[in-house]
Amino acid sequence: LEAFKAFLLYIGSSLSWDESLSYVFGAILLAAAIISVIMTIRKRLVRENSFWLTLALYSFLVGGSILAGRVGFGKTALLWSRYTTYSIPIVVSLYVLSVSIIKKKPQDKWVKVLPASLLILIITGSIFSYVDGYKTGKEWHRLRKSQAVNILTIETRSKEALEGIFPSIPVLRYLAQRMKMLNYSVYRERDDYFSQEKLK
Repeated sequence: LEAFKAFLLYIGSSLSWDESLSYVFGAILLAAAIISVIMTIRKRLVRENSFWLTLALYSFLVGGSILAGRVGFGKTALLWSRYTTYSIPIVVSLYVLSVSIIKKKPQDKWVKVLPASLLILIITGSIFSYVDGYKTGKEWHRLRKSQAVNILTIETRSKEALEGIFPSIPVLRYLAQRMKMLNYSVYRERDDYFSQEKLK
């Protein structure tokens, strides 16, 4: 049951970063996938939609491998943005499949419910994602600037402040020295970016 919930999170993560919404979106997308595949087979549209069916299958299989490989990090690890690359093709494939069914059988009015529902889902998910993404982006931007200042002044920073950047302080100090020697990252000439006025 927990694995199934985590799989729903993976599917729904393409439309929302929120855990509760991802469950809902994932369940709807899974149901839409089952309906789309059944209708594609029944209407004999498998051959002309083989690419989209294969793409959806690939995305589901990758989700299974990610689930198996990341189970130790907890199910919310499947909400990490790096995995959205693999879950988005499910949404795209389902939408194209549903439109393909309508084009082939335009007289079946009830068939139009599926792409309309998916379109509403995509728009709703996009709105939620962009709003949440903007808020999260601002928080991360402020955090990263704060961490950059901590690295620039690493000699005077407390252990607690540095542990938020990297758990091993000796390794962090060594890496900071190497970056400074090579003029990498925060040690490039960007003093204006890290000025106190811009950090406020």
